[in-house]
Amino acid sequence: MTQIKPHGGKLISRTLTEQKRKKIIDQASEFQSVQISVDLMKDVENIASGLFSPLEGFNSREDYESILYNKRLSNGLPWTLPIVLDTDNSEIKEGEDILLKSGDHLVAVMQVDERFTYDKRAFAEQVYGTNDAAHPGVAKTYSMKDTLLG
Repeated sequence: MTQIKPHGGKLISRTLTEQKRKKIIDQASEFQSVQISVDLMKDVENIASGLFSPLEGFNSREDYESILYNKRLSNGLPWTLPIVLDTDNSEIKEGEDILLKSGDHLVAVMQVDERFTYDKRAFAEQVYGTNDAAHPGVAKTYSMKDTLLG
């Protein structure tokens, strides 16, 4: 049986060991948290399990813009859909770790390397080929919060 190489040549695994998971749970009160939707929870699982290899996290500004306008990651690998985490929490700082939660369920720990604003209209136009809010993807984009974390 021939094994297929993951996109980018390396399978990314971002899952925590049981020991690290327990440590994070014990220290959870020390972290800021962001509530995420079911869709974002699926993106987190896809990043962590390697399904979105070679992504190691949500897109940085450089990758985000490269995906929108070049349909590639900034390293040149083909990638057509931004994988982004939107927030309205202005207290989150670059360089800190935050918890991603769905309800009371701890989903992940994320190191915030970057926070940036984006143009929702450009996002919709480049990803969906339209700015028509009747399109479900465009409507979802327009409902996103104004800041992205990478």
